Amino acid sequence: MTITIPGDLVEQVKARSVSGGISGWIATAVAHELEHEHLGELVEELDAKLGLPDPAMMAEFEALMDQVETAQGTRRHRAS
Repeated sequence: MTITIPGDLVEQVKARSVSGGISGWIATAVAHELEHEHLGELVEELDAKLGLPDPAMMAEFEALMDQVETAQGTRRHRAS
């Protein structure tokens, strides 16, 4: 298999790939992307089956996560 990657991406990959080499880094990135797509499909299936989350439930979840973040001193990425 042969793939073509823009030069600027090649340089970024070279800078990040250490022990597994470029091929290992790319294989990990592809596996991660496939997993991400699969999770998106699962979310879509759940939304179709169960409907979207209730806004009140989501507000409660956000408040609880804010408490966890405060306790841990962390911040998470929030979906918009």
